[in-house]
Amino acid sequence: MMRLAAALLLIGFPAAAHDARAAEVFTFTSVEQPIAAAADTAARTGVTTGFKAELEYGDGHRESVAGHCTAQDNPPGAVFSRSGVCTAPGAYRMEFHCQAVGESGSSCWGSLTGEIDGHHNGRTGLITYQSGLQGVVGVGRWND
Repeated sequence: MMRLAAALLLIGFPAAAHDARAAEVFTFTSVEQPIAAAADTAARTGVTTGFKAELEYGDGHRESVAGHCTAQDNPPGAVFSRSGVCTAPGAYRMEFHCQAVGESGSSCWGSLTGEIDGHHNGRTGLITYQSGLQGVVGVGRWND
């Protein structure tokens, strides 16, 4: 009976079904390029990169975003080996933390905050990905 009442409510007021934003799950790949190289690579503990990412959502629509990331190595003994922030203007801001995996890879986790001037305005989300020599591959979710 409750299902029927809910269905009738949505039929009677179709705008109610479209006002609330549903959670969105996506997969993505990304390529990063260093923006500036340090003269003394032995002393470098931070890096700034540019990135371009291709996202594919569960409903099939795609999104391309580009921006920059700034990351810094954390002190020895810290929970995460590297932390940083990425910004994709007009799309989102991502804060992330990574653990080294093997010689050249890392497993990373982070939070997403939609940009005020973008279509993710007011939304938050989560992201997890693997980073290595071949680029970045991961999954994310925009909360409703």
